Amino acid sequence: MSLDGATPPALPPDPPAHGGAPGTTPGGALQFYWFDGILEGARPADEDTLHEAVRRLRDSGFGLGEVTTDGGRFTLLLDDAAIAGGEVGNAQREAFVGALQSLVGAMPDGGSCESTLRCTEVFEGGTRESLFAASGGEVRVAARLRPHASQDFDRDPARRTIAPPVALSRRGLLLLGLLFLTAIGLWSWKSGYLDRLFGASAESLAVEVGPFDGLLTISVSSSWGKYVVEISRGDKYPATPADVQGLLDGAADLEARSAVSAVANGDKIWVRLETAEGKVLSAEPVELRSLVADEDKRPTVKLDGLIGATSLRLAIDSGK
Repeated sequence: MSLDGATPPALPPDPPAHGGAPGTTPGGALQFYWFDGILEGARPADEDTLHEAVRRLRDSGFGLGEVTTDGGRFTLLLDDAAIAGGEVGNAQREAFVGALQSLVGAMPDGGSCESTLRCTEVFEGGTRESLFAASGGEVRVAARLRPHASQDFDRDPARRTIAPPVALSRRGLLLLGLLFLTAIGLWSWKSGYLDRLFGASAESLAVEVGPFDGLLTISVSSSWGKYVVEISRGDKYPATPADVQGLLDGAADLEARSAVSAVANGDKIWVRLETAEGKVLSAEPVELRSLVADEDKRPTVKLDGLIGATSLRLAIDSGK
C-alpha cells in the first residue's frame, strides 16, 4: 500500500497577517496549537518504515509523536502539550501531513486504519480545528473554523489574553454547527466508530467454545472499541499423543474430530462475532501453535465492536 511519490493532502494555508475572507481562514498570526486523539492501523511487515515515518513527524517541526505496537497493530500518540505558534507555517504543516501519509501508506494491503487525531490551532482572529481522517490508505484533512472559546486560552503556554473577535450571528453559528455535526456523523458512520461506540460491551457477550469445549477456554475484554479475545488451554487439552488419539476416538462427529486435530497440530481456527440469530458479523483467524509449545501462552485476536453482536464463538471455519 506504499504511496511514495503521492502528494499528501495539506492543511488549510496560513491566514493573511491582517485577516482573511469571512468563513475561509481566521485572521492574524498563529498563537499556539495542540493535538489530541490517536491514529491506529495495521502493523507494517517492515518496522523500519514505521520508525522512519515517526522520525519524519518529529522533523516536520509541527508535532512530536511516538508509536507503540500490540500484536498486528500500531498506535500513534502525539504529545498533547500546547505549542507556541512561533515560526510554524505551511511548510511544516505539509511535512507533517506527508509523514502521516507515509505512516498510513506503509500498512499492508487490506490493513484497516482508524484515526481520531485532531489539531486545534488558535489564531488571533479565530480557532481552526483539523481532523486527520485515514481511509483507503490515504490521509484526509477536514478543517472547520470557529470563534474563540474561553477554554482555548486555558491551553495558552504563555497565558496571553486575546480579545475574542465579533461573534457570528446566531443563525450563522447554528448553520455552522449543523454542517459540522452532519459531517462528523457521516464520517463516524463510514469509519465504524458508531459501531464501536454503541456496540455491546465485552462483559455482555455470550462466550461459546463450540466444538472446542474442554479443549480451549477464552476470555474477552475491551480496548478502544475492540474486543480482545485471549485463548488458553482447557481442562481436556491433550498432553500426549495417546490423549490426542483418545479424544479422536471419542469424538461424536467430524466437527469434533476436526477440532481435536486443530488443537493437537496448532492449526488456525476462527473467532466469530455473531448475532442472536447466529448470523456471523465478522470473523478473525488465530493460530494455536504457541499453545502446543507452551501451556502459558495466550494466543490473542482483536475484533471490532459491532452493533447487534451478542456472542463470540470459536469455530473451525469463518462461517462466511
